[in-house]
Amino acid sequence: MVLARHGTTREISLLKWSQHVLLEGATRSFFGDALLDLEPNLFESFFQFDDSSWKLPYRIPSILARDVKKAQAITEKALANYFDLPAERRSDASSLVHQVELFMRASRIQSNDIGVLVLMFYWVINANAWKSSFWMIAEIVNNETLRTSILEEVEPHIASVVERSISSTDFATQLQNCPNLVAVYHESLRVTSASTSVRIVTKEARVGPFQLRKGARMIIPYRQMLLDEDTYGAKADEFNYKRFINDPGLSRSPYYKPFGGGTSLCPGRALAQKEILTFVALAIGKFRARRTCGANGKRDGVPRINTRTPCIGIMSPEEGHDVRVVITEPSP
Repeated sequence: MVLARHGTTREISLLKWSQHVLLEGATRSFFGDALLDLEPNLFESFFQFDDSSWKLPYRIPSILARDVKKAQAITEKALANYFDLPAERRSDASSLVHQVELFMRASRIQSNDIGVLVLMFYWVINANAWKSSFWMIAEIVNNETLRTSILEEVEPHIASVVERSISSTDFATQLQNCPNLVAVYHESLRVTSASTSVRIVTKEARVGPFQLRKGARMIIPYRQMLLDEDTYGAKADEFNYKRFINDPGLSRSPYYKPFGGGTSLCPGRALAQKEILTFVALAIGKFRARRTCGANGKRDGVPRINTRTPCIGIMSPEEGHDVRVVITEPSP
């Protein structure tokens, strides 16, 4: 993650930093310290699982999905071992985890099966937040005018937290009043989301020229709506945060569905927004994240989105693409 050290500054991989901070923060918040103490390599297995997780809803044959099946089994086993620990070893877990376990134990569900079920919500919690944060910071540090504007927006709120005049919860809420930061959030989601909904046809129907058979599975992508030029204007496939500055109502448009829709609408979208905005605000405002030059004297720029690999959430950068940034150690 750290590529070079120079006094109080660090040159880091933005990709690795986003992954580490968001995943470790969420893991310790929900499960306390015991899960990572028990399985220090959990993140490695999780990222292997996440990279190929698209194969599960697409029902790819097992012979072609050995990578995701292996990573899934390792992660499920780690969670099962966690729930086998004595309760006192897990007392620092969140109330949500305790309540989920109590409900499952009352239904006589054993640790192995709890691990299988909990992996699904662990995956949902952690699969997209780090990617959204990565794309936001990549865009911000590659636009100095935007970086300066966001720095001016978030600094007063960070100062209030440091002075302890507001709580961290209030801090996360107040960030939603930072217009440039929120606009970058919405635009990043818009251009990088590949969310889909899956529906089962319950009775035969005809939609236009298509005959839908009972029992068929329909995969409904939302990306085409998110790139609609009639809604978002010219060059809708390009990042332009000012779309949401000029028209804040776009985030309420029926064509804006980065979190899916209907019964598959992400229930944690409000929490995810606060989590992402908090990390990005601290990265820019507290750690002064900014671009750096590589060995060839060139700046990295914003990586290309990997649109070739199927995805059911936020898309990753193309393999091998990253952004090197410099951060400064905050003053005590």
